[in-house]
Amino acid sequence: MPARRLALLALAAALYAAAGGLRAQPPADVVAVLKGHTDTVEAVAVSPDGRLVATGGFDKTVRLWDAATGRELRVYGGEQGHKGQVLAVAFSAAGDQLASGGADNTAKVWDVPLVAPLKTYPANAVLGAVAVTADGKTFA
Repeated sequence: MPARRLALLALAAALYAAAGGLRAQPPADVVAVLKGHTDTVEAVAVSPDGRLVATGGFDKTVRLWDAATGRELRVYGGEQGHKGQVLAVAFSAAGDQLASGGADNTAKVWDVPLVAPLKTYPANAVLGAVAVTADGKTFA
């Protein structure tokens, strides 16, 4: 299956999970239902290569998933994580870093293999969106 289609199916699975599984069964073309968040999922991002899906939720965590299987790979949270709802996630162009923004007025940049943030940036307001430049050097 092409990576782009796989990523779209993974995104559909994440959105189904975010909607609380409103149907009795997920749509037929969903590869996996992502289970792990304990509250509403607010943000979804697919890595540039289509192999990973990141989700951010009201449970104050960012979760990393294998797009092909739906297996949870990592949870970014806890003491060094967001203190409020995670409202936005975005991958760098290389897929090796992940930015998150939240209701705790912080942006965090995570190294995908690690579970502690590389950097935390304070903001003057809730961060409902994050973006990464194509060169992966600037997060906004």
